[in-house]
Amino acid sequence: MGSKQEKKPHALCIPLPVQGHINPMLKLAKILHSKGFLITFVNTEFNHQRLVRSQGPQAVRGLPSFRF
Repeated sequence: MGSKQEKKPHALCIPLPVQGHINPMLKLAKILHSKGFLITFVNTEFNHQRLVRSQGPQAVRGLPSFRF
């Protein structure tokens, strides 16, 4: 009928928006991504901008199958 494509697992990562939770969740998301997961990372705009300011834009670049 059609070609069978293997579906990648999808992880929805929602860290608590408080100090000490976002970076570890991002690290876990990157590990899951390296194992083949598609990642959706839910974050507030404020905390996303804080992450970029503190770690630089490379913290969220180069992750094509991440959705922020």
